[in-house]
Amino acid sequence: MIEPDDGGSDDDDDARRRPSHRETAARMKAIALLARALVALDRSALARVPLPEAVAAEVVFCQSLRKNALARQLRRIAGLLRGIELAPIEAAMREIETGRGERSRREQDYERWRTRLLTEGDAAMTAFVASFPDADVQALRQRVRLAVREPDGARGKGAARELLRAIRALGEAASAATTADAESGHGFDDDPEHEPEAV
Repeated sequence: MIEPDDGGSDDDDDARRRPSHRETAARMKAIALLARALVALDRSALARVPLPEAVAAEVVFCQSLRKNALARQLRRIAGLLRGIELAPIEAAMREIETGRGERSRREQDYERWRTRLLTEGDAAMTAFVASFPDADVQALRQRVRLAVREPDGARGKGAARELLRAIRALGEAASAATTADAESGHGFDDDPEHEPEAV
Protein backbone atom coordinates (compact mmCIF):
# COMPACT_ATOMS: atom_id res chain seq x y z
CA MET A 1 0.00 0.00 0.00
CA ILE A 2 1.43 3.39 -0.96
CA GLU A 3 1.41 5.87 1.89
CA PRO A 4 -0.05 9.28 1.10
CA ASP A 5 2.43 12.06 0.54
CA ASP A 6 2.15 14.40 3.47
CA GLY A 7 4.35 17.00 1.81
CA GLY A 8 7.09 16.76 4.41
CA SER A 9 9.30 14.10 2.83
CA ASP A 10 11.84 16.54 1.37
CA ASP A 11 12.33 18.19 4.75
CA ASP A 12 12.67 14.77 6.37
CA ASP A 13 15.31 13.75 3.81
CA ASP A 14 17.25 16.98 4.46
CA ALA A 15 17.10 16.32 8.19
CA ARG A 16 18.40 12.79 7.70
CA ARG A 17 21.28 14.01 5.52
CA ARG A 18 22.25 16.83 7.90
CA PRO A 19 24.80 15.64 10.53
CA SER A 20 23.70 15.89 14.13
CA HIS A 21 25.41 18.18 16.62
CA ARG A 22 27.08 15.13 18.18
CA GLU A 23 28.40 13.93 14.79
CA THR A 24 29.70 17.41 13.98
CA ALA A 25 31.45 17.65 17.35
CA ALA A 26 33.00 14.20 16.86
CA ARG A 27 34.27 15.17 13.41
CA MET A 28 35.76 18.42 14.74
CA LYS A 29 37.54 16.48 17.50
CA ALA A 30 38.87 13.92 15.00
CA ILE A 31 40.22 16.70 12.77
CA ALA A 32 41.86 18.41 15.76
CA LEU A 33 43.53 15.12 16.69
CA LEU A 34 44.65 14.65 13.09
CA ALA A 35 46.20 18.13 13.11
CA ARG A 36 48.13 17.28 16.28
CA ALA A 37 49.27 13.96 14.81
CA LEU A 38 50.55 15.69 11.68
CA VAL A 39 52.50 18.23 13.71
CA ALA A 40 54.06 15.41 15.76
CA LEU A 41 55.52 13.72 12.64
CA ASP A 42 59.17 14.08 11.74
CA ARG A 43 60.02 15.54 8.33
CA SER A 44 60.57 12.20 6.59
CA ALA A 45 57.21 10.83 7.77
CA LEU A 46 55.42 14.10 6.95
CA ALA A 47 56.73 13.89 3.39
CA ARG A 48 54.82 10.61 2.98
CA VAL A 49 51.47 12.27 3.75
CA PRO A 50 49.64 13.66 0.67
CA LEU A 51 49.00 17.14 2.05
CA PRO A 52 48.35 20.18 -0.12
CA GLU A 53 51.48 22.34 -0.20
CA ALA A 54 49.88 25.14 1.80
CA VAL A 55 48.77 22.77 4.57
CA ALA A 56 52.17 21.07 4.70
CA ALA A 57 53.83 24.48 5.08
CA GLU A 58 51.52 25.36 7.98
CA VAL A 59 52.31 22.04 9.67
CA VAL A 60 56.07 22.60 9.34
CA PHE A 61 55.68 26.14 10.72
CA CYS A 62 53.63 24.81 13.64
CA GLN A 63 56.42 22.42 14.61
CA SER A 64 58.56 25.38 15.63
CA LEU A 65 55.92 26.97 17.90
CA ARG A 66 55.18 26.64 21.61
CA LYS A 67 52.21 27.10 23.94
CA ASN A 68 49.67 29.75 22.87
CA ALA A 69 51.11 30.20 19.40
CA LEU A 70 51.11 26.43 18.96
CA ALA A 71 47.45 26.17 19.99
CA ARG A 72 46.45 28.92 17.54
CA GLN A 73 48.36 27.30 14.69
CA LEU A 74 46.81 23.92 15.43
CA ARG A 75 43.36 25.51 15.14
CA ARG A 76 44.41 27.05 11.84
CA ILE A 77 45.59 23.68 10.50
CA ALA A 78 42.35 22.04 11.64
CA GLY A 79 40.42 24.72 9.76
CA LEU A 80 42.39 24.00 6.60
CA LEU A 81 41.85 20.26 6.99
CA ARG A 82 38.10 20.74 7.18
CA GLY A 83 38.17 22.05 3.63
CA ILE A 84 40.01 19.16 1.97
CA GLU A 85 39.52 15.43 1.33
CA LEU A 86 40.84 13.61 4.40
CA ALA A 87 40.65 9.96 3.32
CA PRO A 88 44.11 9.83 1.61
CA ILE A 89 45.68 11.70 4.54
CA GLU A 90 44.14 9.36 7.09
CA ALA A 91 45.25 6.33 5.04
CA ALA A 92 48.84 7.62 4.98
CA MET A 93 48.75 8.23 8.73
CA ARG A 94 47.53 4.67 9.36
CA GLU A 95 50.39 3.35 7.23
CA ILE A 96 52.90 5.40 9.22
CA GLU A 97 51.46 4.16 12.52
CA THR A 98 51.61 0.57 11.27
CA GLY A 99 55.28 1.07 10.42
CA ARG A 100 55.94 2.45 13.89
CA GLY A 101 54.24 -0.56 15.41
CA GLU A 102 56.40 -2.89 13.35
CA ARG A 103 59.59 -1.09 14.43
CA SER A 104 58.47 -1.29 18.06
CA ARG A 105 57.84 -5.02 17.69
CA ARG A 106 61.31 -5.54 16.20
CA GLU A 107 62.93 -3.59 19.06
CA GLN A 108 61.17 -5.84 21.55
CA ASP A 109 62.50 -8.87 19.66
CA TYR A 110 66.05 -7.49 19.82
CA GLU A 111 65.74 -6.92 23.58
CA ARG A 112 64.49 -10.50 24.04
CA TRP A 113 67.45 -11.86 22.06
CA ARG A 114 69.89 -9.88 24.20
CA THR A 115 68.28 -11.19 27.39
CA ARG A 116 68.49 -14.76 26.08
CA LEU A 117 72.12 -14.38 25.04
CA LEU A 118 73.03 -12.99 28.46
CA THR A 119 71.13 -15.59 30.48
CA GLU A 120 70.86 -18.83 28.47
CA GLY A 121 74.45 -19.37 27.33
CA ASP A 122 75.42 -21.55 24.36
CA ALA A 123 71.87 -22.73 23.63
CA ALA A 124 70.76 -19.15 23.01
CA MET A 125 73.83 -18.41 20.89
CA THR A 126 73.15 -21.50 18.74
CA ALA A 127 69.53 -20.41 18.23
CA PHE A 128 70.61 -16.85 17.43
CA VAL A 129 73.14 -17.91 14.80
CA ALA A 130 70.54 -20.20 13.26
CA SER A 131 68.27 -17.16 12.87
CA PHE A 132 71.08 -14.81 11.79
CA PRO A 133 73.75 -16.81 9.91
CA ASP A 134 75.78 -13.66 9.12
CA ALA A 135 76.42 -13.01 12.82
CA ASP A 136 80.04 -12.59 13.97
CA VAL A 137 79.88 -15.26 16.67
CA GLN A 138 83.29 -14.49 18.18
CA ALA A 139 82.47 -10.77 18.62
CA LEU A 140 79.05 -11.60 20.10
CA ARG A 141 80.60 -14.06 22.57
CA GLN A 142 83.14 -11.45 23.71
CA ARG A 143 80.38 -8.93 24.38
CA VAL A 144 78.28 -11.50 26.21
CA ARG A 145 81.21 -12.60 28.41
CA LEU A 146 82.08 -9.04 29.37
CA ALA A 147 78.46 -8.04 30.03
CA VAL A 148 77.93 -11.14 32.22
CA ARG A 149 81.25 -10.78 34.05
CA GLU A 150 80.79 -7.08 34.92
CA PRO A 151 77.00 -6.45 34.78
CA ASP A 152 77.18 -3.36 37.00
CA GLY A 153 80.47 -1.99 35.71
CA ALA A 154 80.94 0.58 32.98
CA ARG A 155 82.62 -1.95 30.68
CA GLY A 156 79.91 -4.53 31.24
CA LYS A 157 77.11 -2.04 30.59
CA GLY A 158 78.92 -0.82 27.48
CA ALA A 159 79.25 -4.40 26.25
CA ALA A 160 75.52 -4.98 26.81
CA ARG A 161 74.72 -1.85 24.76
CA GLU A 162 77.10 -2.97 21.99
CA LEU A 163 75.47 -6.40 22.03
CA LEU A 164 72.04 -4.83 21.50
CA ARG A 165 73.42 -2.66 18.68
CA ALA A 166 74.90 -5.73 16.98
CA ILE A 167 71.63 -7.64 17.32
CA ARG A 168 69.69 -4.66 15.95
CA ALA A 169 72.04 -4.29 12.97
CA LEU A 170 71.61 -7.95 12.06
CA GLY A 171 67.85 -7.79 12.52
CA GLU A 172 67.42 -4.62 10.46
CA ALA A 173 69.60 -6.04 7.68
CA ALA A 174 67.50 -9.21 7.61
CA SER A 175 64.28 -7.17 7.59
CA ALA A 176 65.53 -4.97 4.74
CA ALA A 177 66.57 -8.03 2.72
CA THR A 178 63.15 -9.64 3.23
CA THR A 179 61.41 -6.44 2.13
CA ALA A 180 63.63 -6.12 -0.95
CA ASP A 181 62.96 -9.74 -1.94
CA ALA A 182 59.22 -9.24 -1.57
CA GLU A 183 59.23 -6.02 -3.61
CA SER A 184 61.38 -7.44 -6.41
CA GLY A 185 59.27 -10.60 -6.67
CA HIS A 186 62.23 -12.94 -6.94
CA GLY A 187 61.54 -16.15 -8.77
CA PHE A 188 61.73 -17.44 -12.32
CA ASP A 189 58.02 -17.72 -12.97
CA ASP A 190 57.70 -14.14 -14.17
CA ASP A 191 61.10 -13.88 -15.86
CA PRO A 192 60.99 -14.70 -19.57
CA GLU A 193 64.77 -15.23 -19.61
CA HIS A 194 64.44 -18.16 -17.22
CA GLU A 195 62.11 -20.47 -19.08
CA PRO A 196 62.29 -24.09 -17.93
CA GLU A 197 64.36 -26.20 -20.28
CA ALA A 198 62.53 -28.64 -22.50
CA VAL A 199 63.11 -32.25 -21.55
